[in-house]
Amino acid sequence: MRRLLTTMTMLALTTTMAMAQTFDNLPDPIEDVNKVVDNTPDSIAKALMSRPAPGSTRKGTHPVLFLVGNSTMGDGSNGQWGWGYYASQYFNGNKITVENQALGGMSTRTFYRKLWPDVRKALRPGDWVIISIGHNDNGPFDSGRARAVIPGTSDDSLAVTIKETGEHEVVYSYGGYLRRYIAECRQAGARPILMSLTPRDDYDATTGKIVRKPQTGWAAVVAAEEGVPFLHVRTDYSPGDEG
Repeated sequence: MRRLLTTMTMLALTTTMAMAQTFDNLPDPIEDVNKVVDNTPDSIAKALMSRPAPGSTRKGTHPVLFLVGNSTMGDGSNGQWGWGYYASQYFNGNKITVENQALGGMSTRTFYRKLWPDVRKALRPGDWVIISIGHNDNGPFDSGRARAVIPGTSDDSLAVTIKETGEHEVVYSYGGYLRRYIAECRQAGARPILMSLTPRDDYDATTGKIVRKPQTGWAAVVAAEEGVPFLHVRTDYSPGDEG
Protein backbone atom coordinates (compact mmCIF):
# COMPACT_ATOMS: atom_id res chain seq x y z
CA MET A 1 0.00 0.00 0.00
CA ARG A 2 2.66 2.55 1.03
CA ARG A 3 4.81 1.76 -2.02
CA LEU A 4 1.83 2.19 -4.36
CA LEU A 5 0.82 5.53 -2.84
CA THR A 6 4.40 6.81 -2.95
CA THR A 7 4.75 5.77 -6.58
CA MET A 8 1.53 7.51 -7.60
CA THR A 9 2.50 10.70 -5.77
CA MET A 10 5.89 10.84 -7.49
CA LEU A 11 4.26 10.09 -10.84
CA ALA A 12 1.83 12.97 -10.48
CA LEU A 13 4.59 15.37 -9.48
CA THR A 14 6.95 14.45 -12.31
CA THR A 15 4.34 14.47 -15.08
CA THR A 16 2.46 17.67 -14.23
CA MET A 17 5.19 19.87 -15.69
CA ALA A 18 5.65 17.55 -18.68
CA MET A 19 1.96 17.79 -19.49
CA ALA A 20 2.08 21.57 -19.42
CA GLN A 21 4.58 21.40 -22.28
CA THR A 22 2.98 18.68 -24.45
CA PHE A 23 -0.45 20.32 -24.30
CA ASP A 24 0.93 23.31 -26.23
CA ASN A 25 0.47 21.46 -29.54
CA LEU A 26 -3.15 20.36 -29.09
CA PRO A 27 -5.85 21.30 -31.64
CA ASP A 28 -7.88 24.42 -31.04
CA PRO A 29 -10.50 23.86 -28.31
CA ILE A 30 -14.12 23.30 -29.33
CA GLU A 31 -17.22 24.70 -27.68
CA ASP A 32 -19.96 22.20 -26.89
CA VAL A 33 -23.73 22.73 -26.79
CA ASN A 34 -23.46 23.80 -23.15
CA LYS A 35 -21.11 26.64 -24.15
CA VAL A 36 -18.34 24.78 -22.33
CA VAL A 37 -14.96 24.97 -24.04
CA ASP A 38 -13.45 21.50 -23.96
CA ASN A 39 -10.57 20.03 -25.98
CA THR A 40 -12.37 16.73 -26.37
CA PRO A 41 -13.14 15.80 -29.99
CA ASP A 42 -13.59 12.09 -29.37
CA SER A 43 -16.93 10.37 -28.91
CA ILE A 44 -17.84 7.43 -26.69
CA ALA A 45 -17.74 5.19 -29.79
CA LYS A 46 -14.18 6.22 -30.60
CA ALA A 47 -13.22 5.87 -26.95
CA LEU A 48 -14.39 2.27 -26.85
CA MET A 49 -12.08 1.52 -29.77
CA SER A 50 -9.02 3.38 -28.47
CA ARG A 51 -9.16 2.46 -24.79
CA PRO A 52 -8.36 -1.10 -23.65
CA ALA A 53 -11.35 -3.28 -22.93
CA PRO A 54 -11.69 -3.25 -19.13
CA GLY A 55 -9.68 -6.10 -17.63
CA SER A 56 -8.03 -7.06 -20.94
CA THR A 57 -4.53 -6.21 -19.71
CA ARG A 58 -4.67 -8.63 -16.79
CA LYS A 59 -1.85 -11.18 -16.73
CA GLY A 60 -2.94 -14.44 -15.21
CA THR A 61 -4.14 -13.88 -11.67
CA HIS A 62 -2.13 -10.71 -11.13
CA PRO A 63 -3.96 -7.51 -10.14
CA VAL A 64 -4.82 -4.56 -12.35
CA LEU A 65 -4.57 -0.89 -11.40
CA PHE A 66 -7.55 0.82 -13.06
CA LEU A 67 -7.42 4.58 -13.64
CA VAL A 68 -10.74 6.45 -13.59
CA GLY A 69 -10.72 10.06 -14.71
CA ASN A 70 -10.89 12.64 -17.49
CA SER A 71 -8.39 14.29 -19.87
CA THR A 72 -5.99 15.18 -17.06
CA MET A 73 -5.46 11.41 -16.70
CA GLY A 74 -5.98 10.59 -20.39
CA ASP A 75 -4.05 8.03 -22.43
CA GLY A 76 -3.18 10.32 -25.35
CA SER A 77 -5.46 8.53 -27.83
CA ASN A 78 -7.14 11.81 -28.81
CA GLY A 79 -4.15 14.11 -28.37
CA GLN A 80 -4.71 14.58 -24.63
CA TRP A 81 -1.76 13.24 -22.67
CA GLY A 82 -2.67 13.10 -19.01
CA TRP A 83 -0.48 11.69 -16.26
CA GLY A 84 -2.11 8.28 -16.66
CA TYR A 85 -0.37 7.93 -20.03
CA TYR A 86 2.95 7.55 -18.19
CA ALA A 87 1.74 5.50 -15.23
CA SER A 88 2.68 2.04 -16.50
CA GLN A 89 6.36 3.06 -16.63
CA TYR A 90 6.43 3.14 -12.84
CA PHE A 91 5.22 -0.43 -12.24
CA ASN A 92 6.44 -3.94 -12.91
CA GLY A 93 4.05 -5.10 -15.61
CA ASN A 94 4.71 -8.73 -14.72
CA LYS A 95 3.22 -8.15 -11.27
CA ILE A 96 0.52 -5.52 -11.85
CA THR A 97 -0.77 -3.96 -15.06
CA VAL A 98 -1.93 -0.35 -15.31
CA GLU A 99 -5.12 0.11 -17.28
CA ASN A 100 -6.01 3.68 -18.17
CA GLN A 101 -9.78 3.93 -18.55
CA ALA A 102 -9.82 7.76 -18.38
CA LEU A 103 -11.55 9.74 -21.13
CA GLY A 104 -11.47 13.47 -21.81
CA GLY A 105 -14.77 15.25 -21.23
CA MET A 106 -16.14 12.78 -18.72
CA SER A 107 -17.67 14.14 -15.54
CA THR A 108 -18.03 12.22 -12.29
CA ARG A 109 -21.59 11.49 -13.35
CA THR A 110 -21.12 10.58 -17.03
CA PHE A 111 -18.16 8.28 -16.36
CA TYR A 112 -20.23 6.48 -13.72
CA ARG A 113 -23.16 6.03 -16.12
CA LYS A 114 -21.37 5.32 -19.41
CA LEU A 115 -17.95 3.82 -18.70
CA TRP A 116 -17.91 2.58 -15.11
CA PRO A 117 -20.32 -0.38 -15.59
CA ASP A 118 -17.80 -2.24 -17.78
CA VAL A 119 -14.92 -1.37 -15.47
CA ARG A 120 -16.91 -2.60 -12.49
CA LYS A 121 -17.58 -5.94 -14.22
CA ALA A 122 -13.84 -6.36 -14.82
CA LEU A 123 -12.82 -5.80 -11.18
CA ARG A 124 -11.36 -8.74 -9.28
CA PRO A 125 -10.26 -9.16 -5.65
CA GLY A 126 -6.88 -7.52 -5.13
CA ASP A 127 -7.29 -4.92 -7.89
CA TRP A 128 -6.72 -1.21 -7.29
CA VAL A 129 -8.79 1.69 -8.60
CA ILE A 130 -7.59 5.32 -8.57
CA ILE A 131 -10.41 7.82 -8.99
CA SER A 132 -9.54 11.42 -9.86
CA ILE A 133 -12.41 13.16 -11.59
CA GLY A 134 -14.55 16.30 -11.38
CA HIS A 135 -13.15 18.96 -13.73
CA ASN A 136 -16.17 18.57 -16.05
CA ASP A 137 -18.98 18.49 -13.49
CA ASN A 138 -20.64 21.54 -15.03
CA GLY A 139 -23.33 22.61 -17.48
CA PRO A 140 -27.03 21.73 -17.34
CA PHE A 141 -28.46 18.73 -15.51
CA ASP A 142 -30.95 17.71 -18.19
CA SER A 143 -29.76 18.71 -21.67
CA GLY A 144 -26.75 18.70 -23.98
CA ARG A 145 -23.93 16.68 -22.46
CA ALA A 146 -25.85 16.61 -19.15
CA ARG A 147 -22.70 16.34 -17.06
CA ALA A 148 -23.59 18.36 -13.96
CA VAL A 149 -23.65 16.90 -10.47
CA ILE A 150 -25.01 18.35 -7.23
CA PRO A 151 -22.14 20.24 -5.56
CA GLY A 152 -20.80 18.95 -2.26
CA THR A 153 -20.93 15.63 -0.43
CA SER A 154 -24.54 15.46 0.72
CA ASP A 155 -26.94 12.57 0.19
CA ASP A 156 -29.19 14.79 -1.93
CA SER A 157 -30.44 13.59 -5.31
CA LEU A 158 -32.31 15.09 -8.23
CA ALA A 159 -34.63 13.31 -10.68
CA VAL A 160 -34.21 14.66 -14.21
CA THR A 161 -35.49 13.90 -17.69
CA ILE A 162 -32.98 14.45 -20.48
CA LYS A 163 -34.67 16.83 -22.92
CA GLU A 164 -33.19 15.38 -26.11
CA THR A 165 -33.89 11.71 -25.36
CA GLY A 166 -36.62 11.58 -22.72
CA GLU A 167 -34.36 9.36 -20.60
CA HIS A 168 -34.96 9.50 -16.87
CA GLU A 169 -31.98 9.75 -14.53
CA VAL A 170 -31.29 10.34 -10.86
CA VAL A 171 -28.41 12.76 -10.31
CA TYR A 172 -26.38 12.63 -7.09
CA SER A 173 -23.90 14.91 -5.39
CA TYR A 174 -20.18 14.75 -6.15
CA GLY A 175 -19.66 12.92 -2.87
CA GLY A 176 -22.63 10.68 -3.61
CA TYR A 177 -20.99 9.45 -6.81
CA LEU A 178 -17.64 8.91 -5.08
CA ARG A 179 -19.33 6.82 -2.40
CA ARG A 180 -20.91 4.70 -5.13
CA TYR A 181 -17.55 4.12 -6.82
CA ILE A 182 -16.05 3.15 -3.45
CA ALA A 183 -18.89 0.80 -2.48
CA GLU A 184 -18.83 -1.00 -5.83
CA CYS A 185 -15.06 -1.41 -5.72
CA ARG A 186 -15.34 -2.98 -2.30
CA GLN A 187 -18.16 -5.27 -3.40
CA ALA A 188 -15.79 -6.67 -6.03
CA GLY A 189 -12.90 -7.02 -3.57
CA ALA A 190 -10.97 -4.15 -5.19
CA ARG A 191 -9.27 -1.34 -3.26
CA PRO A 192 -10.27 2.23 -4.16
CA ILE A 193 -8.04 5.30 -3.83
CA LEU A 194 -9.36 8.85 -4.17
CA MET A 195 -7.07 11.46 -5.69
CA SER A 196 -7.45 15.22 -5.79
CA LEU A 197 -7.99 16.90 -9.14
CA THR A 198 -4.87 17.51 -11.20
CA PRO A 199 -4.10 21.25 -10.87
CA ARG A 200 -4.67 23.34 -13.96
CA ASP A 201 -2.51 26.24 -15.11
CA ASP A 202 -4.78 28.73 -13.35
CA TYR A 203 -3.67 31.26 -10.74
CA ASP A 204 -5.49 33.79 -8.60
CA ALA A 205 -4.86 37.25 -10.02
CA THR A 206 -4.63 38.77 -6.54
CA THR A 207 -2.66 36.21 -4.55
CA GLY A 208 -0.79 34.45 -7.34
CA LYS A 209 -1.71 31.11 -5.78
CA ILE A 210 -2.90 28.16 -7.82
CA VAL A 211 -6.68 27.94 -8.02
CA ARG A 212 -8.14 24.75 -6.60
CA LYS A 213 -11.60 23.49 -7.45
CA PRO A 214 -13.75 22.50 -4.45
CA GLN A 215 -13.86 18.86 -5.57
CA THR A 216 -10.45 18.30 -3.98
CA GLY A 217 -11.80 19.20 -0.55
CA TRP A 218 -14.96 17.20 -1.08
CA ALA A 219 -12.97 14.13 -2.12
CA ALA A 220 -10.83 14.44 1.01
CA VAL A 221 -13.97 14.50 3.16
CA VAL A 222 -15.40 11.39 1.50
CA ALA A 223 -12.07 9.56 1.76
CA ALA A 224 -11.92 10.25 5.50
CA GLU A 225 -15.53 9.19 6.03
CA GLU A 226 -15.15 6.00 4.01
CA GLY A 227 -11.68 5.09 5.28
CA VAL A 228 -9.95 5.00 1.90
CA PRO A 229 -6.55 6.48 0.96
CA PHE A 230 -6.51 10.04 -0.38
CA LEU A 231 -3.73 11.36 -2.61
CA HIS A 232 -3.43 15.14 -2.68
CA VAL A 233 -1.74 16.15 -5.93
CA ARG A 234 0.18 19.40 -6.04
CA THR A 235 3.05 20.75 -8.05
CA ASP A 236 6.44 21.39 -6.50
CA TYR A 237 5.77 24.75 -4.87
CA SER A 238 6.86 26.19 -1.56
CA PRO A 239 4.60 25.65 1.49
CA GLY A 240 1.72 28.08 1.61
CA ASP A 241 1.54 28.76 -2.11
CA GLU A 242 -1.86 27.13 -2.64
CA GLY A 243 -5.21 28.79 -2.34
